[in-house]
Amino acid sequence: MTTIPILTEHNVEIPMRDGTILRADLYRKQDAPPSPVLLARTPYSKNISAGEFAHRAAAHGYVVVIQDTRGRYDSDGSTNMLTDERDDGYDTIEWAAAQQWSSGVVGMFGSSYVGMTQWLAAMEKPPHLKAIAPFFTTPNFYPVARQGGGFQSAITLWSLGLSVDVMDRHIQAGSAPAEDKDVFTTFVENYRDALSYRPAIAHPLIKRYTPWLLEMLRHPDYDDYWKQISASETLPDLDLPILHLVGWFDLFLGMTVDSYNDLGKTRGKQMTGDNRLIIGPWSHSSFTGVFPDIQFGERSSMLAIDSDGIMLRFFDYWLRNIDNGWAVEPNVQYFLMGDNVWKTTEKWPPAETLMTAMYLHSGGKANTLHGDGTLNWVCPGEELEDRYLCDPRLPVPTRGGQTLLPPDGESENSGPLDQQQIESRLDVLCYTSEPMAEPLEVAGPITATLYASSSAKDTDWIMKLIDVYPDGRALILTEGIVRSRYRHSFEKQELLEPEQVYEFPIDLWATANVFLPGHRIRVEISSSSFPRFEPNTHTGGVIAEEGAADMMPALNRIYHSERYPSHILLPVQPATPSI
Repeated sequence: MTTIPILTEHNVEIPMRDGTILRADLYRKQDAPPSPVLLARTPYSKNISAGEFAHRAAAHGYVVVIQDTRGRYDSDGSTNMLTDERDDGYDTIEWAAAQQWSSGVVGMFGSSYVGMTQWLAAMEKPPHLKAIAPFFTTPNFYPVARQGGGFQSAITLWSLGLSVDVMDRHIQAGSAPAEDKDVFTTFVENYRDALSYRPAIAHPLIKRYTPWLLEMLRHPDYDDYWKQISASETLPDLDLPILHLVGWFDLFLGMTVDSYNDLGKTRGKQMTGDNRLIIGPWSHSSFTGVFPDIQFGERSSMLAIDSDGIMLRFFDYWLRNIDNGWAVEPNVQYFLMGDNVWKTTEKWPPAETLMTAMYLHSGGKANTLHGDGTLNWVCPGEELEDRYLCDPRLPVPTRGGQTLLPPDGESENSGPLDQQQIESRLDVLCYTSEPMAEPLEVAGPITATLYASSSAKDTDWIMKLIDVYPDGRALILTEGIVRSRYRHSFEKQELLEPEQVYEFPIDLWATANVFLPGHRIRVEISSSSFPRFEPNTHTGGVIAEEGAADMMPALNRIYHSERYPSHILLPVQPATPSI
C-alpha cells in the first residue's frame, strides 16, 4: 500500500480584521497544485482535533486547515464563545481562499461547536465559502441551551470544561488564584451537587471564566442576544450546499431536523443534493450504536457507513465538480431502530407519514409504572385527572435520552437507557399501551398536546416516548419539555393562573422506531429531569438568579377527557421495504 506524503505546517498565523492573530495547522500533499480548502474552526485545540480525517482528506486532494478559535490554545485574543465566530469565520475563509496553495474554494466541516462555527460564518456570506458539513450541531443555540424554555444544565458543564484553558491563562498571568483549579476539579467530580449551586450566576467559576454562560443565564427569553448568534434568522437567504448529520440521541437532533426542513421549504423540491440529512442511532459521545441496555447491530456505527467517506463525496461534488452520483441519491438516510436497518426517503418525514394520535387514559392513579395509566387510539370520555407533587429540591433524575452529560458511574448517561427505576417514583406518571399484535413503524416528528394545571405560577412539563420490551425494559426514544411561561412564545413570558387548565404543546423532536410484536408504547410525564434540565423553582422569577430558599413545590394535574384530550402524535408509517 502506497503512503501519500502529507506536508504539515503548525501554527500558521492568520490575521483577523482587528489585528488579532489566530493560528492554524495545515495538512496538504507535497507539490500538489492549488486545491480546494476544507476548514475546521475549533475551541477544543487544533492539536487534538485533526484526527484521521485531516490526513485522509489531504491525501484525497484537499488542503485541510484546522484553526484554534479566538482566545483558545494557540490563538490570541479573549474567549467569548459564539459572538466572535461570524467575523472570525469570514476572515479565515477569505484568507484561505487567497493563499497560493488554494484553488479559491472553501468548504467547512466539523461537529458540535465546530459545526456552529460553520453556521455562524455562513451568516456573513463569505464569497469563497461553497459548502458546509455541520455534524451534531445547530444553527440556533437557543432551542438547545433552552429546550422548550428550560435550561439544559449540560451547557454549564460544557462551558466550564472550556474554561480550563482560560483559567490556565489567568493563573499564569497572576490574575486568578491557583486554587481555582481545585475548585474546578471538585466541580467535575461532584457535578450533580455543583449544578445545584444557587443562585447559578453566583458560582465563582462561572463569574470568572465563562462570560458567555452568564449571558445565557441572564437571557432566558429568545431576545436580540440570541438572535445575533442564530443562523436560523438568515436561513431563507443561505444559498449553500449543506450536509447535516446527527444522532437520534443527540441533544442537537431537534434543530438539525428543523434546519434541514426549513432549508427544504425555501429551496423547493430537493433533487440536486444541496441539502442532505443523515440520522443514525448515536448520541453526542457514542457513535457505535452500542449502549448499556441495547445494541443496534453491526450496521449501526458511523464507521460502518463511513461517514468521513460520505463527507468527502459531498465535497468532491460541490468543490471539485466530480460527477460521483451525489445529485441523484435520496436526500434523507435514517436508521430505523427495532428493525435495525437503514432506510432512505426524499423528504422528512417520509411522504406517506400519517400523524396519528394516541390518547392518555387513567382512573386518576397513573403514578408509577404500576399505576392505572393506559394509552390507546380512542379519545377519552369523562375520566379523573392525575396529580403529583413536584418538589424542585428532590427532582426526578435524568437517565439517558438526548443528553450531554458525563457518565453515570461507569455507564453512559445518554441514549436508549432503561427508565424503570425512574418510573417507580410517585411524581412520574406512566401511560402504557397494550402489547403490539403487529409491528408499528413510526418515523418522523413527535409532538404532544397536554392539558394540565398547576398550583404554581410556572412549572415544567416533561414527556418521554418509551419502547417497553417484553422483558420489562423501558427504553427512552425521545423526550420533550415545555416551561409553562413559554407555552405560546419564547420571546414573551406568560405566567400561569394557579389551578387553571391550560393547553401545552410539547415538541419531542423526532424518532424512527418499530414497536415490535409484544412491545408496548409508553408515555411518561413528570415536571423535572435533573441534571439534564435546571429544576423550575415554581416562583415565576429568573431561576438562575434565585437561591435555594426560593424553591417551592407545586401540585400538578394532568387532564384527559373529552374536553381535555391529552395525547401524543405519532408519525405512523405503512409497511415499506428497507435496505
